[in-house]
Amino acid sequence: MLLLFGLTTPWTALLLTVDMAVAILAVHFKDGFFMPKGYEFPLTLVAATLALLLAGPVAASVDGSRSGLRPLRAKPGRQSAIATVCGRPS
Repeated sequence: MLLLFGLTTPWTALLLTVDMAVAILAVHFKDGFFMPKGYEFPLTLVAATLALLLAGPVAASVDGSRSGLRPLRAKPGRQSAIATVCGRPS
């Protein structure tokens, strides 16, 4: 729930990363890499929570709004990446 609302994003992501790393080492590693009992999915969760840990909160989160983060916008006169791919002007 904390990650969903963006509260204490770095701390929550760190705790979940450690939790999944311990689960891999204690339970899943002996069963190999592939599913259903392997460490493939927990390793994916480690990667996702590590990405959240490194990226930090975004502007739409509660942490982001409290810290004054602003949403990314294209500079005036430049197209956004989505508009460039879709072929539409921004």
